[in-house]
Amino acid sequence: MSRKPQILVIDSEPDFLREVREVSGNNFELIFAYNADEALETAKKNKPDVIILGYLKPQGTSFELHLKLRKNRVTTDIPILVVDVCLEEHSRKGWTREQGKRMKANDYISKPVAPHELGEIIKRLIAKNSSENMDISTYMERVLQQIKTIENSLSK
Repeated sequence: MSRKPQILVIDSEPDFLREVREVSGNNFELIFAYNADEALETAKKNKPDVIILGYLKPQGTSFELHLKLRKNRVTTDIPILVVDVCLEEHSRKGWTREQGKRMKANDYISKPVAPHELGEIIKRLIAKNSSENMDISTYMERVLQQIKTIENSLSK
């Protein structure tokens, strides 16, 4: 039996965490982190299939965490879905949705999040990550086979 995809959910809002639990049903293994330090350590330790990065206090913490996740060699390739505040909050926080989209996130949505939309994005990120990993695995298998062929020809 294959393992369930693991999702790290980082957010400090209980309502959003509840929504993610409902959307995931029994399809994913969820890990929760409620602050930046806990999130970074959990991501490095578990290397989840996808990270959902929501709101953390104080303002700007989520953005800083995102940069740390991208700079860390263990977490740099993990797909990240940034879930930002509702559109009405964008002007208050001092940067635009377009600036947020330019972050090195794999996808970006604003609250409120429709459950079906969240579920579809998660599935798409998992599928994309799996296919990229499979491509790398296939490539490595071919390289190993070529090495074996060269070794065999040299030993003759």
